[in-house]
Amino acid sequence: MESRRLDAYRETFATNERLIRENRTAELETTISFPTFLNDFHESNEILEACDEFPDLNTPGLRDRLEIVLSGTEELRQETPDKGGPRNFLFELVIAATLKRAGFQVRLDQIEDVFFEIADGIPCFAECKRVHSQGKLGQRIDQAADQIRQRCDDSSNPKACGIVAVDVSKLLNPSGDHLFDAPTRDRLSLAAEELLESFRVLHRRTLESVRERCVLGVYVYAWLPGAVREPVGLWTARKAIVIGLHHPNTKSGKLTSRFFKKIELAMS
Repeated sequence: MESRRLDAYRETFATNERLIRENRTAELETTISFPTFLNDFHESNEILEACDEFPDLNTPGLRDRLEIVLSGTEELRQETPDKGGPRNFLFELVIAATLKRAGFQVRLDQIEDVFFEIADGIPCFAECKRVHSQGKLGQRIDQAADQIRQRCDDSSNPKACGIVAVDVSKLLNPSGDHLFDAPTRDRLSLAAEELLESFRVLHRRTLESVRERCVLGVYVYAWLPGAVREPVGLWTARKAIVIGLHHPNTKSGKLTSRFFKKIELAMS
């Protein structure tokens, strides 16, 4: 599978490896811009980690999605909302891989972003949205909720439900090239948790505004790149929270709780 973005990733890492091998590390910053290196480091890892859960390229729907993922602008900072399709598909693959890692049966050849069974015989539709601006957060969540309602209406199963998944990484790190500083990986992970929780509190009314009964909850996801001092290196902290939209004692509430516990284990 070939693409300009894939070629860009290969060139970045081949150049990095060559300069280190030739003991020319002083030239790294002038040869590869930091935003480019950070972008390629994160995205290539995210693609590889998603594909780890789908090792067979013949998995129905997988190759078509990967071809879209690897098209588009080479760097996140060049992306505009109108050109965000490829990275939107990458987010879908990230969600699909997380669900599969959590033990859910996932399909990629359906019309919805991600189809899985949340419990025996109960179909669940995950509609995934990447949010580019604070003002669009509510609108994107509403769009996903409407899509889920339509999927459920079209389903022959009256128990069909859905999860809205939103990637807010660009809201927490608008340029995509800010590197969070942390003494250890654990501290980077904690900083990411705290930042995402602050976002939840600040936007609680918007995140909880869905009124579609078939929507179980809102899955809020973010990734934050960080420079860790011990051990020295670049790492990415990926965090998510699930905001349940039903009372915990209802069937829907309990289903959401079981879903989140499985996802939490898969993310750890």
